[in-house]
Formats: sequence, C-alpha cells, structure tokens
Amino acid sequence: MYKKGNPLKKNFYVVGNPVEKSLSPVIFKYWFKKYKLKHTYRKIKIRKKTFENDFIKLSTSPNFGGANITIPFKERVLKIIKHKSKHAKEIKAVNCVYKKRNKLYGTNTDWYGFKKALCYQNKNLKYKKCNIGILGYGGAAKALVYCFKKTKYKKITIFVRKNPNNYKTKKNKNVYFEKIKNFNKKSKDINLLINTTAISSPKKLNTNFNKLNKKCVVFDINYKKHNTLFIKEALNLNFRVNYGIYMLIFQAVPTFRHWFGFVPKVDKGLVDRCTKIK
Repeated sequence: MYKKGNPLKKNFYVVGNPVEKSLSPVIFKYWFKKYKLKHTYRKIKIRKKTFENDFIKLSTSPNFGGANITIPFKERVLKIIKHKSKHAKEIKAVNCVYKKRNKLYGTNTDWYGFKKALCYQNKNLKYKKCNIGILGYGGAAKALVYCFKKTKYKKITIFVRKNPNNYKTKKNKNVYFEKIKNFNKKSKDINLLINTTAISSPKKLNTNFNKLNKKCVVFDINYKKHNTLFIKEALNLNFRVNYGIYMLIFQAVPTFRHWFGFVPKVDKGLVDRCTKIK
C-alpha cells in the first residue's frame, strides 16, 4: 500500500480494446494532482489474441502499480490472477488489479460503482419494488446482478443475443433470461432498464422504448458521450435517465483505495471535469 505523498513513482494503467476514449485517466490524474502523488496513468490497448502474454509482461514490469481492466478483458484476466476477492469470484470478472506484498490481486468494483451511481441519481428508488431489465450479460452485467442480490429486488430479466438457456443458473433467484428480440414483448413491466452492451443505439439493439412503463428509469453504463444514442432516445420520450459516467467515477473510489490505502473524495471539481468532456 502507498501513503499520501509517497515519492516512489509507480505506473498505473487502464487496459482494454478499444481504450482510446476511456476517461479513467481523467479521474486518476485528477486525484494524483489533488493528493500530490507523483505516479503515471496510461491507456494500454492490448490485442485480443495476445492478451494473456501481454498482460503478464505488463504486470511484471518494473514499477507496475496496478491496472483497471475494461472491455473485453474483465473475464479473461480472471484466469491470470491467482489471488481474487470474493466479489471477483462470484461475479466472475475483474476490473481492478493491484499489488500486495509483491503479489497480484484482482477484485471487482463495478458493482459498488453502479450501486453508488444509482443512489446518486435516484434518491427515492426502491429496489424491492423494481422489475429490472438488463441488456447484455458480459462482465459489467454480472456485476449489476451481484449488486442487486445484495440490495434485494423484485425481478430481473436479462436480454441476450444467444440462446437464453446457456445462461440460466440455480444461484440467481428471480433472474430470467430472454432473447433480445423478445424485448418489445417483455418490456412493459420494467421499472429500471440498464444497457450494458457496447452498442448504444436502441435501433441496433432492436429495442423499442414505446412499450416501456412511462415511469421507467433508463440507465446506459456507456459514457463515451454524456448523451449516448440510447440516452437521447429515452430523453426524447421523456423517460428519466441515468448516466454511466457516474458509475465510472464511483467504481474508481475503491480501486484508488486498493492502490494507495486511503479513500479519495468525489468532489464537484472531479464530477464537472468528467461530465463536461464531450
């Protein structure tokens, strides 16, 4: 663990493919400056074919401090990391890698970031009464299901492109899988709709918002633009919307704590800097 003002320079990364538009460097460089930490934070694009070998080289390089893992490697990195938190084991995805006693550890902070972002943007949302719809079932979606299991919920329907029978497990009570092409038939009772796919266009996903409950909250975890096509469509139909940038900000808090041993503050300066970037 590192302490405030520690002069030892370490290298930190966000690893993915694509990674060019990631705002993680904005967040961590803001905190580095705020707490006078003289470290580096860089984007690293790794080829999908060579991910395992390339990540091992990166994580064993001199002064490696830690890494954020993003699409499409959150599930693949799980196989490389020997020491995993209970969150990572249950979610089966890692988005935060850190070093402890010269050993690599992996955890998942997406579930925490989502929970905080949801609370931040919806002060009176009652999970227990929610029929939740999730588009996609990658590493991020699994973190969301884990989050809801901790807070309780009424029902979760997960819409996938492949055969729904491939995903069903006995572990998750009141969690159902449907083909995404059936969304328009199954969406009328949804109170909270979350897009976790990399596709941020309702038309490309073949989803029609006209069938949704008018009081439905629409959340897109994508944040490449503050108003994604998914969010724009929801706003045009007067739905309440939630922005993925807040999930990114809040998931970074426990990541920072794992790296440096103290909790950074999410202040107005950080939020303004992230939400004003186009």
